[in-house]
Amino acid sequence: MVKNRKTAPAAQKSAEMPKTEPGLNLKQDLKASLNSPDYSDVTFTCKDGEKMYASRLLLAIRSEMLRNLLRESSSNKVSLPEITSVQFAVVLEYCYTEETPSLTFENAVEVFMAAEFFILRRLQEIVVDYVKVNLADFASAGRMLSKAVETFETNAEDNALFVAIRQYFLSRKLVEGQLASLSRPALKVLLADINAAKDSPTTSFDLFKSVVDWAFEIVGKTSEDEDRKNLLAFLNNPHDRREKKVTPSDYGISSKAIEDIGKVIMPVVKNIPFGAMCLHQLAAIVDIMTFIPDNILCAAFREHVEFDVFKCVAAFQKIRFTWNVASDSPYASYLQLSENKSTVTNTHYYNRIGGGRYHSYGDGIPTCLQIISDSALPTAELIEWGIIVHTIGNNSSTQSLFSIGLAGSDGAHGVALGQWCITGTGYATGAGMITHNISSLEGATITFRANMTSRACTFLVNGIDQNVVWKDLPQLVYPSASLPDGASCEFV
Repeated sequence: MVKNRKTAPAAQKSAEMPKTEPGLNLKQDLKASLNSPDYSDVTFTCKDGEKMYASRLLLAIRSEMLRNLLRESSSNKVSLPEITSVQFAVVLEYCYTEETPSLTFENAVEVFMAAEFFILRRLQEIVVDYVKVNLADFASAGRMLSKAVETFETNAEDNALFVAIRQYFLSRKLVEGQLASLSRPALKVLLADINAAKDSPTTSFDLFKSVVDWAFEIVGKTSEDEDRKNLLAFLNNPHDRREKKVTPSDYGISSKAIEDIGKVIMPVVKNIPFGAMCLHQLAAIVDIMTFIPDNILCAAFREHVEFDVFKCVAAFQKIRFTWNVASDSPYASYLQLSENKSTVTNTHYYNRIGGGRYHSYGDGIPTCLQIISDSALPTAELIEWGIIVHTIGNNSSTQSLFSIGLAGSDGAHGVALGQWCITGTGYATGAGMITHNISSLEGATITFRANMTSRACTFLVNGIDQNVVWKDLPQLVYPSASLPDGASCEFV
């Protein structure tokens, strides 16, 4: 037995030796050989002139890009003119041990770029996760976003690090002072993001105030500067506009200060959503922000005029549509119409094969049957129509596929369904979750109002305005519905 051998005590002693002893732990052994001339057969010269040492075999196994670089080199020396020693140190750590002790918040952007260069997807994920955990405040997020904008293509939607940093701003309400660390190019990118985001917690006016505060920071005005304090105080209370006070000096703000911040804001002014501001906020801006071009402010006021049309209920012609079930459709028999063709129901029995969300039933019938009205919306008119949602379906796994709204046609390729719609679970395409905590459209009455002169449409749910406007509708547009099994709705 082993316990009677004389070598047993020695074996026990070996097991108690420190893990730094060679041969006990592969990761520790590789870490010990990291960037060591004694254990390398290739030398890399980095962008900053520093030399780094590594094993050709190990790097070739870990990275296809490094393998190609090593193959192309006719010697044991490789030049890395685009990668610094700081970046390459983390790359080597990852390749040798899959650990990144040299990764810091300060070098994260550069390391991500190096991981992208060497096509190390997992290292990219590690950097992104590290940044998400360590983004602690707007100041650090602003500095990192500024560096990222300088480093990467700003339209790189697949750049996970870029997306993560931008999301930090998009998911939080911005107030004065939180954009101070942003560079000018970074602010422009961020404004475009917020303007495009439908669910940003930052209102357009709060965004504008933050930009004004940022501009004062750029021109070197501290938070104690009188112009800065007076202007922000005015913007924080735009209702309190003094009678006949319409110049900056009337509010204790010098014209020079307005001119200075105007020069800074002008390159990004097109990215500020003035049209989403309230009228009293726009009026305050007109009084003070003399640098904003008239055409931008006029467009903002025009949006209010167009939207206010939807609130003039008496101006809308009420139309009652009927549904159109195409007789040549192979699924026509499953769409049951009421006698007056105002109510339609999908009567197909839910009988799909397997689990999960598929696009068709086990018998080949589509998961949702789509239908449009008999006629398109009249052109150049104000029109109102209603739809009662009797049920969004009799199976919970497909109810989210229910939708009602509008379907457009280009006149050549037929009707494209579901382009502007509200889903059974309370989402509006192009607008995110609709308001008032509507978790389901089951039993709801939807009132649609279309201004076909301006090619726009809005809707109310149970009489509550959702403040959503679908714009740029095509010439031919039809009321439409997408019905999972058991779903039913009625024109009223």
